[in-house]
Amino acid sequence: MRLKAVKTCALLHDYMKRRCYYLHIENTFEVLDGLKEFGCENNDDIILKCAYVTTKRCENEAVTAVFATNDKILAVKAAAHNIAVADRDVSFTVNVLI
Repeated sequence: MRLKAVKTCALLHDYMKRRCYYLHIENTFEVLDGLKEFGCENNDDIILKCAYVTTKRCENEAVTAVFATNDKILAVKAAAHNIAVADRDVSFTVNVLI
């Protein structure tokens, strides 16, 4: 698990350095500024807010934002807000445009 976390952090850092448009990283102020839909009272709300913002940002783009999670409750909450959801059983190809 630790190796996966290290690889994920390295990948995110690389995308961040290249200013990847499809990677949304919130700063502390953005996290504290909750959306009306969520109120950001717990970690799930913060994660959903980020997925919601990313989905809205990609609404008129040629790409679709997909929220990947194995947390069933979080997936149901995301689906309630019209956020596309995938888990480990869903197979899809990801094309990253940088």
